[in-house]
Amino acid sequence: MQPFILGLDTGSATTATCGPNFGWTKNSRNVPPCRLVENLLSAFSPEKAWKIQPLADGLYYSQPTSEKSEINKCACWAVYNLVSACAVCQGFSNAIPSWPVYSVQCDVTTDILLPSTTMADSEDIAVPFWAATNPKIWSFQRFNATQAEEIANQREQDFLPSGHVADGNPPLVPVVGILCALTLAALLGIGLYLLALIRQGVSYI
Repeated sequence: MQPFILGLDTGSATTATCGPNFGWTKNSRNVPPCRLVENLLSAFSPEKAWKIQPLADGLYYSQPTSEKSEINKCACWAVYNLVSACAVCQGFSNAIPSWPVYSVQCDVTTDILLPSTTMADSEDIAVPFWAATNPKIWSFQRFNATQAEEIANQREQDFLPSGHVADGNPPLVPVVGILCALTLAALLGIGLYLLALIRQGVSYI
């Protein structure tokens, strides 16, 4: 297979698009992975505009340019996962390199989701929860769409470069916790009230 370099926008390139069965790959703002990769790469390199072109048989997406002096777009989990999902959703699952093969070209630490110090928060670059998975966790350290979809079905919130979560549906656990606390408080109040009445000699029988 031949590498297909993630290209700069020349005004004529067409963004790759996903098939209809890959709605789970989108972030909470309905941005699909191919477009999200463009947004992320452009955020890494504000002076450039990136375009993810459609794949064809025998091609695969190569690593974006590595910059040895800093934690870069090449080394980030999110870029690898999203680029891989972009290939899968076009029907080219065989075009995904393993994480060790992909990251060996990055020249810097690869134990990071995003280089948060260089990027401002934006809903356009909110990373879906599944894309924040350490690639070493995938089966054979190669992006696995089945595993990713299972994670996506957990309906967790997106991640922003700062490490915060993007706005969305609040998680269920805190809500349940609040309701339980209120219920216990109400029961305790009723119990104390009845105890006070009993001490005053009031009978309910």
